[in-house]
Amino acid sequence: MDNKILVGFGVVLAIFLAFPFVAQQLRGKSADTSTNIDTTAGTVKVDLSMPSEPPLWNSTNIIGTQWEVDWEGNPLKMTIAENGLCYVTHPLMRSIAGKEYVDGQWRLEYDKAYVDIIFGTKEYHFVLSVRGNKIYDPDGKTVKQL
Repeated sequence: MDNKILVGFGVVLAIFLAFPFVAQQLRGKSADTSTNIDTTAGTVKVDLSMPSEPPLWNSTNIIGTQWEVDWEGNPLKMTIAENGLCYVTHPLMRSIAGKEYVDGQWRLEYDKAYVDIIFGTKEYHFVLSVRGNKIYDPDGKTVKQL
């Protein structure tokens, strides 16, 4: 009688341990190398094949750098300043906004750069990825350093 209970327990344990592997094989492996990330502006498809280098930019060495950000087909020049401030300029900014630049805020958290800009009555929030000495926009495109 004890051997039947021991064998039954062994069979149940084997099924319990094998279930995750069998379920994974039945589901199949996805060949998709991208994932959907929910942001405040909507769902963005991010390419996970970006380099996975640790970030070389930090809160002290990024100050004073200038970046060309493509926003809705317009190249904007963003200058990173101290105390979490950034300035966005464009040759037509004065005629559109009535001033030379639009100011915003930035912060770095390891491999993510968060940029918040208020233009008129709208707020824009961007999450950029930092890989090595390069920065990538939410679509996975490289942001050009000037």
